[in-house]
Amino acid sequence: MIYVKKHRTRYGDLIALCDEEVLEKLSDYKEFFNGELVEETGVIIEEYMSINAWGERSIAVLKSKFKNIEKAVKMINGIPHVQVYRV
Repeated sequence: MIYVKKHRTRYGDLIALCDEEVLEKLSDYKEFFNGELVEETGVIIEEYMSINAWGERSIAVLKSKFKNIEKAVKMINGIPHVQVYRV
């Protein structure tokens, strides 16, 4: 399962995605990612200014929307991470 949290900013919505088991490893950012816990099929990404995703399942969800997302994925402390920005 994936934590999904939407943050409203003056520039637009930021969507934070984090695999359930990864959240504890991001203890300094737990509040930022700790939103609604949903199945992968329940993640809806439509209106956003940026997306911040941690974990294999979160990134797999993005692959269906962004064909070349793999090129942007970075491994940080053994955890896949990607950020997407709308320009």
